[in-house]
Order: sequence, then structure tokens, then C-alpha cells
Amino acid sequence: NCKKVWGNQMSCRKCGKCCRSTDLGKRIVIIYPRDLIHISNELNISKKEFIHKYCEKDDIQCEGYVINIYILKNINNQCVFLSDNNLCEIFENRPIQCRKAPYSYFAYEDIWEHMPCFDLNEMSKSNSAENDEELVLELLRGYNIEI
Repeated sequence: NCKKVWGNQMSCRKCGKCCRSTDLGKRIVIIYPRDLIHISNELNISKKEFIHKYCEKDDIQCEGYVINIYILKNINNQCVFLSDNNLCEIFENRPIQCRKAPYSYFAYEDIWEHMPCFDLNEMSKSNSAENDEELVLELLRGYNIEI
């Protein structure tokens, strides 16, 4: 919940900008292991099918370590689950990264600059380290699935 970490610094305007990478040209949503479980269950498909249909494999390099991750695919520079009316088709089970937006972990510094719903100056006053640590540990534990 973004209110827990960021308070009232974000007010969603349902513009869909955070679900598009057009301005940045980058993929931005990591699928965490628990996302894989929740979203594949909602879609009534196997975890393996979800990964093949909706994700791309990527790596995070960190101090000599490599963390294998899955990134949500973009189609036409937007999230595969963004509807035509700028709403999330899997909102109740949206990825952790979307639930916790705005976030600072694994984020490109310019990701929030073009968001009309968020005060970038307020983000620098906040600390999401506890949430960041929890999410990194989840990635380190892995996906526990053969692909």
C-alpha cells in the first residue's frame, strides 16, 4: 500500500502513465514469486504458462551476484494488463511493485519525473529500505518453478 510508505504524496489520476514505458523505453515491473502465484491463480493458468505468456527473463547484477528475475512484458510500450480505459485488468492481484508504487527499489531515477500524480520532492524525504530489503530477499529465495 503506497499510503503506508509514502503517505499522501501520491494521488492516482488513472492516467495510466505508470503502466506505460513510452517515455522511458524501459521495462519496469518485476514479477516477484508471490506475484507469480497470485496472478496465475487469478487467470486460472499454470505458473509456467503465465511466465511464458506474460513475462521476459532478466537479471539484476549486484556486487558480483546475479539475481534471476521475470519482468512483465510490455506490448506497444504498455503493460499487457493495462486496459483501453487506463485501468488494470488484474487490479486485485496486481504485482507487488504496482501495489507499492511509487517505489524507489530497482527504479530508474527518472521513472517518477513524468508522473502527474506524484511529488518527486517528497520521495526524497521518504525511506523504503525495510520494504526494499523484504523484496530483495524474496527474489533471492527464487521462484521455485521449472521453466
